[in-house]
Amino acid sequence: MKKLFLLVFFLILSIVSNSICYASLREYSLNELVAQSEIIAVATLKSANQLATGTKGVAVIENTIVLEEILKGPNKATDELVVNISTGLEDSPIFASKTKFIVFLTKIENGNYIITNAIQGLWPLDEQGNPTATGSGKTKNQLIEIINKLAN
Repeated sequence: MKKLFLLVFFLILSIVSNSICYASLREYSLNELVAQSEIIAVATLKSANQLATGTKGVAVIENTIVLEEILKGPNKATDELVVNISTGLEDSPIFASKTKFIVFLTKIENGNYIITNAIQGLWPLDEQGNPTATGSGKTKNQLIEIINKLAN
């Protein structure tokens, strides 16, 4: 029954996302991105499983990520979290295997997470640990300063 509920939930999410995502996402400021995220962590991808495919090739992927360092969020967060991603849409984030990343997460009703503001909430890290993609030009220390500032 739970799997049926999840399948229906993600198919509906896929259909709704497909109709909404033709407009560009509004870019959050870094302060907004931090404030809107429940968990911010350095993580890696453990596994990815496709749950459903909706209309126009939109697929829902259930990703299990391993948290290596929690920058914001509960100190006792589990070592692994499940993050759902709808692929096939403009600005769809995709976790790369064997790559560390900083990820900004928002919890959804079923207890899993989504990436905050799609592609903007996923920062792959280069070999030196510096953010790339939408995190280019920022450092982990700058991010920690903003997290601390917003927490006070």
